[in-house]
Amino acid sequence: MSESHSLAKSLGIDGNRLGRLRNNDGGELFLIWMRYEKKKRKNIVDSVICYFEEQDIRPENIKFIQDRMSELRICNYLKRQYALTNRPPLELLSTWQDYLNMSKRLKRDITLEIFYKPKNLVESHDEVLQLCEDKNITLQAVDIAKVYPDVDAICESIKEKYEYRDQKYVLLIPNRIEDIIQEGRALRHCIRFSDDYYERIQRRESYIAFLRKADQPEKAFYTLEFEPDGTVRQKRTSGDRQNVDFNQAVSFIKKWQKAIQPRLTEEDYRLAKVSASLRVEEFKELRKKNAKVWHGHLAGMPLADVLEADLMEVSLCMEDAGVTEADGQNGELVAA
Repeated sequence: MSESHSLAKSLGIDGNRLGRLRNNDGGELFLIWMRYEKKKRKNIVDSVICYFEEQDIRPENIKFIQDRMSELRICNYLKRQYALTNRPPLELLSTWQDYLNMSKRLKRDITLEIFYKPKNLVESHDEVLQLCEDKNITLQAVDIAKVYPDVDAICESIKEKYEYRDQKYVLLIPNRIEDIIQEGRALRHCIRFSDDYYERIQRRESYIAFLRKADQPEKAFYTLEFEPDGTVRQKRTSGDRQNVDFNQAVSFIKKWQKAIQPRLTEEDYRLAKVSASLRVEEFKELRKKNAKVWHGHLAGMPLADVLEADLMEVSLCMEDAGVTEADGQNGELVAA
């Protein structure tokens, strides 16, 4: 066995692809594309792979559109959109995927080129976003409920267990899907359109709660995503932000976490254990993919780092010297 053949085999490619790797002075990402090419039994033009490598684009980044477009067409489309918008190609891919998801929500046939490959991606994305904003909330909720039929019932079933208030704040559980949609619209954050949250509620991995000021219980303040034991995964206000005003509510969240413990069942703790495991695996996968935040003030930051910084684990909060048994009782479970 020749040295080149042995090297190619150890790299997971063949001799021809090893030659192309060398000729293009390819790095790790070029090699990933070579392995992908070999696995899929296809040939991708070297210039396309070089472009993907230059823009840090991996095979998984274009998976959403590969059933309709070749790698060459995707590459050419991204180049044209970059010339039109001056947006980084990797960000354009995220925008493109969001656009297609929203178009599907509007019942557009995204197998048609006129819809899946708009002339100006950013403009089309913004137009579809506005249409989604204007769509009747009830009809949107009906669409969501078809895919996640248990969300309304789950929200109703956990209200007595998790709702809580004190003199400054109140934590409310949505009654139904429409409440979650309205919350997302009021605060203009990602819960408006992302199915991930409904999917996690459906399988009881995590739930949604609304943090409000006690003297303004009808006004959206912060949206929380929490696990069945009270561990807070995310806390976001307008524009997916977390502002300094949340610092004043931290002690309330810790009191809430303490107060709900007697209400939790063995099943809740079992679900929480599964949820924590899934969360850890998700963070590992996000780091492995080097996933970034693409929009807003956190754009460019590693997504796993942002989510991890958001985390308020029950075990850690219970160890906080400022949280005592009395703290947990210095408030009331709303539905008690």
